[in-house]
Amino acid sequence: MAASLPETHNPIHLPNFVQCCQMHSIPVYKDITHGNFQMNVIRRVEGDIWALLKDVEDFLSPLLEKTPIPVYLNFMPQPGQ
Repeated sequence: MAASLPETHNPIHLPNFVQCCQMHSIPVYKDITHGNFQMNVIRRVEGDIWALLKDVEDFLSPLLEKTPIPVYLNFMPQPGQ
């Protein structure tokens, strides 16, 4: 018997979209490298990554009381973009 997939909403009119994982969790991970360097990684981003960066900075700046927030952007363009 095949498993049925949950109904998905079409993200029309949104500048960006973060696709959930198979277990319906948001793909945000904490990455610790070189001993103490901590970084949060957002995966499975579709659309305008610069708009997502601005949204994340607007949300985190008041919480962290730090502007600008250090950002490392690493992405692979999809074929046809």
